[in-house]
Amino acid sequence: MLERFDGRVSLEWDIAPEALPVALPALSLQPLLENVFKHTVERRRGPVAIRVHAALDVGALVLQVEDDAGALQQQPQRNNGAGIALANLRTRLAALHGEHAGLSLAALAPSGVRAEMRVPCAS
Repeated sequence: MLERFDGRVSLEWDIAPEALPVALPALSLQPLLENVFKHTVERRRGPVAIRVHAALDVGALVLQVEDDAGALQQQPQRNNGAGIALANLRTRLAALHGEHAGLSLAALAPSGVRAEMRVPCAS
């Protein structure tokens, strides 16, 4: 995707060293990144900065994917599949970790969206 949108996207990885050995559920980061491209990069002509941040916080891995240009959609359009990827990821997190895992979205000021996934670290 970086090649496809060459010159329009920058991607920064900010992964704490202690977070590297923590296992994530398979294909859990991919839909978060794909959402940024689908809902922000493809709809915008200007440059978009994407940041992936991972760190440990009180026995959990917190993974954040944020962009600096998106807008949080309050009412997903059900007819085009919007929201399915995140709903599926939430379902998988709940099946694997119950209430100890979660996925949230937040609007950033002045613009942008942050997706935050929290998964428990293995003891």
